[in-house]
Amino acid sequence: MPSTSDVQHLPSFSAIDALTVLNGHRNASSIQITDSYFEAQQQSIDEFAPVDVEGRLRTLQQSQTIWDTISVDLDSLTEESLWEASRKLNDIFRRLPEVQYLQQQFPGTCFVVPEWVRTEVEVKFGARVYFFGKESPEPDEIIRRNVTSIVEDDDTFTRYQGELHGYPQCCVDYFTDGPRRTESPESRSVAPLEDRVSEDVLDETDVTVSIDEAVTDLFEDPHSFAFFAHEFYPGPDCDLARSEGVTIYDSLTELLPEDLVEDFFRVNFCWTYLMARSVEAQSGPPNPATFVREHFLMHLPLRALVARRAYKRKTRQ
Repeated sequence: MPSTSDVQHLPSFSAIDALTVLNGHRNASSIQITDSYFEAQQQSIDEFAPVDVEGRLRTLQQSQTIWDTISVDLDSLTEESLWEASRKLNDIFRRLPEVQYLQQQFPGTCFVVPEWVRTEVEVKFGARVYFFGKESPEPDEIIRRNVTSIVEDDDTFTRYQGELHGYPQCCVDYFTDGPRRTESPESRSVAPLEDRVSEDVLDETDVTVSIDEAVTDLFEDPHSFAFFAHEFYPGPDCDLARSEGVTIYDSLTELLPEDLVEDFFRVNFCWTYLMARSVEAQSGPPNPATFVREHFLMHLPLRALVARRAYKRKTRQ
């Protein structure tokens, strides 16, 4: 049985995801390293964390300084050129103090790989850190599948990632192979719970706003339990995702205060809702530093979050 002490120094949104991996409910979890990843954590630590996480802040600052200097020039869109660029990127990513920190703070297998995304106008690169439990593929296998999918311009890597993360197969199929309609699969995923969202509150983009103000009575609808992972888009009618979510919810409440677990599911849903809205508007992803308070706070290390919020265990109704 895992313990919160196993992941207490990870960012809370990642630590809770990682607990579901350690207790065997999922194959893997991951986080995408971006500018906002560094910025949101630094801001949350500056504003809310105790002084004993100064070392954490220094790690983030040093990493962002390196991150801001990374660039890639692709001569051509071929597997050979992408593979060579991936190799160079990974040499840099592995030396990032943040990546080394995450590896040290997770008891399972943790590694970073470059991640390529193809848009209509360009190919972008990023970094993704994976957290695996008992078994994991080799990092080069993930890179190879990503590179091949980019060159062939298909969604095979998206499918592979869904399977890596242990998402229900039907939800992976829904997201990659579902019928193309007017609405995006992201929007259809959150549609059953749209009436729970206060659009005016979300549009305030103010971290003083509580998640309770942004989404109300979420757990009255069973579909709420389908949002058991960060940036996961469950099928709108998927009973398997809901039942897996209930199992994960129950296992997490054995390790964490129940109101923190509830906030985790609420934040997952609200963030997915905003991501779906950004897809529909063809705009960039929302800024985590201007979202609801609980999401902002979940960028704190888990130990600091639990101590600051003084979450109390509640009896589930």
